[in-house]
Amino acid sequence: MIGTLINSGAIISGSLLGYFVGNKLSGNMRSSILHGLGLITMLIGLKMALETKNILLLLGSVLIGTIIGELLKIDYWLEKLGNFLQGLFPKKEKGRFSEGFVTASIVFCTGPMAILGSIQDGLFGNYQLLGIKSALDGVASVAFSATLGLGGDEVFSVHW
Repeated sequence: MIGTLINSGAIISGSLLGYFVGNKLSGNMRSSILHGLGLITMLIGLKMALETKNILLLLGSVLIGTIIGELLKIDYWLEKLGNFLQGLFPKKEKGRFSEGFVTASIVFCTGPMAILGSIQDGLFGNYQLLGIKSALDGVASVAFSATLGLGGDEVFSVHW
């Protein structure tokens, strides 16, 4: 539970910081930060994958997760929810809210670090993985919030 609170606090703090002072970061700086975070996340994932004793279990997990996600149309429903929430804002505040909502939901809630970190924290009280995720999410939320604002119309796109 402690890891979840730390992670949530990092995301909220980073989002607020990005929203209020993020416009001082150039588009190139925000892009570089996100690319750097992506690289670190890939390295952490690679390190964890190499530590596994059963690569077939990892392969099966990825395949099953992908199939379930596609069958449940998780991306479609997240986008639909984002569009609905975007519709609640006045017209001048619309823009890229839906894109930001879907991106943030996927990055902050559905990644392997979120799932494995939550399991480790809940079962064993070990929130080390969520602590690492919190640092990454805190910085990412600054960039997302500075870029996308509260559904603002800033011209910046994240290329995955």
